[in-house]
Amino acid sequence: MIWNIGNRKHEVKGLDDLLVINRSSLNSNEQEAWDLLSRWLEGQPLIFTTSGSTGDSTEVEISRELVVWSVGQTSKAIGPQIFKAFVSIPVQKIGGAMLVLRAFLNNWGIQVVEPSSDPMEHLADDHSFDLISLVPYQFFTLIKNGPSSQKLKKFNSILLGGEPISSLKEQQAIEWIGTTSIKVFHSYGMTECASHIALRELGAPNYRAFEDVSLGIDNANHLTIDIPHLSVHIQTADLVDLQNKKEFRFVGRSSFVVNSAGVKIVLEELEHKIEEILGVDVKTEFFLWKEEDETLGERLVFLSVSNSEELEILLNKRLERYRVPKRFYLVEKIIRTSSGKIDRKSTYERFNQNRRST
Repeated sequence: MIWNIGNRKHEVKGLDDLLVINRSSLNSNEQEAWDLLSRWLEGQPLIFTTSGSTGDSTEVEISRELVVWSVGQTSKAIGPQIFKAFVSIPVQKIGGAMLVLRAFLNNWGIQVVEPSSDPMEHLADDHSFDLISLVPYQFFTLIKNGPSSQKLKKFNSILLGGEPISSLKEQQAIEWIGTTSIKVFHSYGMTECASHIALRELGAPNYRAFEDVSLGIDNANHLTIDIPHLSVHIQTADLVDLQNKKEFRFVGRSSFVVNSAGVKIVLEELEHKIEEILGVDVKTEFFLWKEEDETLGERLVFLSVSNSEELEILLNKRLERYRVPKRFYLVEKIIRTSSGKIDRKSTYERFNQNRRST
């Protein structure tokens, strides 16, 4: 692996090469990459913390066999044209870590920068990187920014992961992709499976699982994942529409379901519907959540950084009665996890604390 650090290039094939690099001179994300490579080269356990976006964070140990398998499957899926990777997501999380390990195991070039909403600021207009991993929040910020969009168009492949994408935003992405020769893949997976086990190109309706992966569902339509030769079995809490043992459409997370007076509402599905109602020109950043209700059991609530009476009136007109949020709350800021996902629980709890203290 050729690691670009500042104006210097370091060839890293083994631990001795890594130790030549002064760790203290690196930015924090580079230091995470240095630590990761050190653990890998020394044969130490690879332990990661889950994002916590759907519940409490937990520590997960990833086997070396699973890492090598995942690297091979992803490299095969995205094509052989990758030679240099640009890392702009947190390496301490599984998505960033796997990009670093793909670069090392495939002997690519690599550069690691601090995560931000616009990582293109670190790149020259004529950069030569092939692959970048982004969360949807970063991706849609970049394609709306002229100079950053032009730099992003120079990549060959983009890996998106972290959050579902609404049909409205996907159409925006497809229009942007049409002006490029880039392949944009949306990944599905979790920390426990070394980042992802299925990909779909934007525009395709279904995720397709990697070789050796067998998919199933339980009685509640939650996805199950099996990789028999690695002794991996994962029971997810994700609701899916399973097409066959290899393909599925993601519906939503069961923890993001509101049961209001016996009617189950999938938050992510309804959020995508609301995005379509609001349209591309509306810049409202929002999410749906739930709170206890003496009559309904749970009630649907709408949290936004730019709440307005007009928005509430519009949703009352356009949504079925049972899908209209029962409360509309204005929040100062929507909190995101380090991997870019909306942290619904923390944002709501902070809002609730502020509401009680005033």
